[in-house]
Amino acid sequence: MSFRSRLTRFDRRSPAFVMTAVVVGIALLLIAWIIATQADDGVPSADDVAVRMEQRLPRVSTVQGRIELVNGAAVLEQELWIERPRRLRAEVEAGPPGVAPVGPNQKTTLVLSEEEAWFYNPTLGVATVTSRANYTPAASVDVGGSILESMPEAVLAALQNAADIQLIGEDRVAGRQTLRMQILMAQPQAPFDAQRITVGLDREFFYPLWIETDRGFALRFQNVQFNQAIDPATFVFVPPAGIVVNRINE
Repeated sequence: MSFRSRLTRFDRRSPAFVMTAVVVGIALLLIAWIIATQADDGVPSADDVAVRMEQRLPRVSTVQGRIELVNGAAVLEQELWIERPRRLRAEVEAGPPGVAPVGPNQKTTLVLSEEEAWFYNPTLGVATVTSRANYTPAASVDVGGSILESMPEAVLAALQNAADIQLIGEDRVAGRQTLRMQILMAQPQAPFDAQRITVGLDREFFYPLWIETDRGFALRFQNVQFNQAIDPATFVFVPPAGIVVNRINE
């Protein structure tokens, strides 16, 4: 068979050539998918956790769930809605006197929007509102913000500035797989003001689902949903009739 004949056999228009190209293409795609999956979903080293978290957090647009907050002897259970980066609503479902619900629609409530921050305490019959026009969520909690809003960035900052990070293993929190690790700080860092912070990061989004510090603070999601639509009215607070409204001007 001549050299020209061999070339003719592998003419790009021939069925044999097309089939070979398809098979090779599928094989290359499969190899690329395996490599990408292993690189993306493998357990990161302690040194790579901050990088992975910084890459994954932007994939979270909304968070909904129920959380338990512990601060010393005080324990709160709250329903939580977050639309990142500047909207949040938290309603206390159970807690100590003074913040516990006093009726079906009388719950201690925090509502954050782009413009305002509202805090309503039905026990006192008072709502406080402050402007958020110049507020930017950050690792530190300021007037008009909340640790619930800044928590992911606070954990990321702790990872980036840690003296040591120890990967403990994996655990399930709120029905989701998490990476459990301990962060050791050279100096306490706001907002946790602790030198040892233990966290559970969601394996898919690296969003903190569990936090515990050596200062008696703990936060744990009991259930959680990511990237589900939230009614915009959730982040609008309308003061109940007859309550006192205090406005803090900045």
